[in-house]
Amino acid sequence: MEDAHIVEEITIVEDPVTRDTIELNEPHYFFAVLDGHGGSMAAQYASKHLYSALKCRPEFIMYAQSVAKKVTQDEETVPADEPKSPDSNSTMPIPTSSPRQELTTETNDAATLLQRALEDALVELDLQLLRETIDQGLFQLQPDPETQKSLEAKKSDDNDNNNDEWGLELDRQGDEETPDIEHREEQLGTSGTTVTALFVTPDLMVCANVGDSRTIIDAFPLSTDHKPTLPVERLRILRAKGMVNFNRVDGE
Repeated sequence: MEDAHIVEEITIVEDPVTRDTIELNEPHYFFAVLDGHGGSMAAQYASKHLYSALKCRPEFIMYAQSVAKKVTQDEETVPADEPKSPDSNSTMPIPTSSPRQELTTETNDAATLLQRALEDALVELDLQLLRETIDQGLFQLQPDPETQKSLEAKKSDDNDNNNDEWGLELDRQGDEETPDIEHREEQLGTSGTTVTALFVTPDLMVCANVGDSRTIIDAFPLSTDHKPTLPVERLRILRAKGMVNFNRVDGE
């Protein structure tokens, strides 16, 4: 197996812009399970950097600020001479509005912020990994179709069997370091990963997934697998110039 996971307890959030420290009223938790494909590098990379990408998102900072602000407002609105319960030393809450309506509005706002933060963090991590592999020279973006045609036309004008690429492959086959280099390139350049993640607050849970992965609580699925047999996913693949064959992306 090429799996990795994330378990984070969150009590303090730092604003990456102002460097202010935001204290949460209660612990929050972030969990993720990553299933590597074609190598373990992508799963290991994501397990180290996904939470870092999440906690820097502006929506995540906005959520943390709203939690801290709500705690401050609650403390300020408690009257000093609030009546005591006759059979305990705790204070009696005095509702000022409909608790159900207020909780629903706040929870929906919080869920929206955390949803956007999770989505953007996953996209940012994907781009970050791509940039890193390109910078290391271990993965190259394919040229657009017109450029590809020009390159192929140029190759046909050169010596077909004596170009630099053929020579490079022959040199590599005789190089003692080839196995390690090829293994490293395969790990960094071709590996991928699915992820199913869960952000848990005192009031709600927000689940996100990428690929064929799923989170289940008490037999109730919180996520939907991104399978090519799913009509929406199949359409996304086709629009991205891919294909679905044998119920698999590009037949693989």
